[in-house]
Amino acid sequence: MRLSISTRLIGIAVVTTLALLPLFGYALSRAFLASAESSFDRQIDAYLLFLAGRLDSTKDGDIVFSRQPGDDRFEQLHSGWYWQVSRGGKVQETSRSLWDETLAPPQASPREPVDLRGPGDQALRGATLELTLGGLAEPVNLLVTGPRQQIDAEVASFNWLLVRSLGLLGLILVVALVAQIRWGLAPLRAMTEGLRQVRSGSAPRLDVRLPSDLSTVARAMNEVLAHQEELLERGRSVAGNLAHALKTPLATIRMKIDSLDDGHSLRADVAQIQRIVDHHLTLAAAAGRASGPSRRSALGESIEPVLAAVRMLHADRHIELRAELPPELRVAVDAQDLQELVGNLLDNAAKWARTRVDLRATRLGDDVLLSIEDDGPGIAESEREQVLSRGLRLDEQQPGSGLGLAIVKDLARLYRLQIAFERAPLGGLGIHLRFPGVPPP
Repeated sequence: MRLSISTRLIGIAVVTTLALLPLFGYALSRAFLASAESSFDRQIDAYLLFLAGRLDSTKDGDIVFSRQPGDDRFEQLHSGWYWQVSRGGKVQETSRSLWDETLAPPQASPREPVDLRGPGDQALRGATLELTLGGLAEPVNLLVTGPRQQIDAEVASFNWLLVRSLGLLGLILVVALVAQIRWGLAPLRAMTEGLRQVRSGSAPRLDVRLPSDLSTVARAMNEVLAHQEELLERGRSVAGNLAHALKTPLATIRMKIDSLDDGHSLRADVAQIQRIVDHHLTLAAAAGRASGPSRRSALGESIEPVLAAVRMLHADRHIELRAELPPELRVAVDAQDLQELVGNLLDNAAKWARTRVDLRATRLGDDVLLSIEDDGPGIAESEREQVLSRGLRLDEQQPGSGLGLAIVKDLARLYRLQIAFERAPLGGLGIHLRFPGVPPP
């Protein structure tokens, strides 16, 4: 299955958005984590320098603080905010929040942030500083920590907000991209609709009032259409001239045959040639109408005269001809060609019918389905494809030249109609013609 251009572009936009937004979100999350850790580390470093500036020793070699930080968190039990002073591997002083616990000094450079574990396997982040106090032979190690959970909570809150924001942004981007793609491809849809109108005869040419890159294409297609019409006009003119050129010699031949004693067989041959000439004249005219811009007809109004003619033609056989033709149905076929088409089919059905022929038109989506059914003997499935062959008659007992259904085939080809055969519910042959519909005016 080939995907449309809009589906492909929308698919690419959605995949790209779904791929890039998580990467963008991950980068933002890592950047926020680094920022949160940096802010936390500055706070730890400030407490570390504050305590280091107020650390002193007594004459007895004891370590004292001239002033402790005025932060209640260092007083709350197991708050994660701890300070500890040690010398020679032995803890000398701790914050009240540690109570009777101690921290294992981490192996890190001075003032370098480090993660460590505290009481109850509590996740901490802190820094150390080594000091030399007057009167003490050994250096003093000062450690300050804070709860790692504070950083993790900020990052988790940010990530949740980030996920919701990126999700909303992704939805907005996808909707905007879909709208942009549909708006950008609108001229292509307009060109497609224009081609449909040209094909159905609603418009003679494509509208070139399109974006510059598409208007060039539309002009080129209009030139192709004009060239095609020119070639068709030439072919129609040649066929018409040839048929008209043959009429006079044929008339002369008929006059000479009339003077012969036994000209019956020759008359039949000349009549056959005359029918062929008339057939090509009909097709030449139909080709011109089929390529014109105004090939549209009201189905019921166009077929009514045909129904009257067929009833009169077969009046001696008392064939019942029923018709259901909704007046609102219109088809993209010239009225004269429609009458020629339906007339040949109805005449053929009446020839084979025993008592009844049904003609029915229904809407099928945007199209119109015309069904002609009879109660005659029908045609074997293996022979149905031969019905429209030029000059071929499956029963030589029936009158006619065999050209009527060939005309049906040629007209159907000109108007791109679909023809299907089946066994009718009445028992005979059912013929179904599918016409391109025309919206009501």
